[in-house]
Amino acid sequence: MCGSERQRVGGDRPGAQMPARRFGDGRTLGIGVLLFAGGDALFLIPSLVPVLAGFAIAGAGLSWAVVAFGTAIQLRTPSDLQGRVYSAADMILGTPQTLSIALGAALITVVDYRILIVVMGVVAGGCGVFMAAAGAPADPVPQPPP
Repeated sequence: MCGSERQRVGGDRPGAQMPARRFGDGRTLGIGVLLFAGGDALFLIPSLVPVLAGFAIAGAGLSWAVVAFGTAIQLRTPSDLQGRVYSAADMILGTPQTLSIALGAALITVVDYRILIVVMGVVAGGCGVFMAAAGAPADPVPQPPP
């Protein structure tokens, strides 16, 4: 079982959309990123059980984040623009992710992996705290036509 399969163990649980209904999409995204950061922190423990638990927690967090992100796009975008908005959002997320893979591959040759995990956890945790605290902007109240 590879890492992505272990993450799916935590992410394939039914009900990943329920937190978005309860907390709103912005806070659910933040909570998901916090779970991801917390799961990644468990990678620092040199034992198999915490690392496997970390994969499951990070996978659940990613599921919450992805569902919340998709929900935000669907709720805040007119139907006729959803394809364009999703494509633009995918590009905005996909390009930095691709660049981070290249940067990570270069950094791992000169920096201890534990330091990189700590930095990743701190950055992801900070982003998660901000998103969970701020939530998403309120949807504008539709005005009836004059």
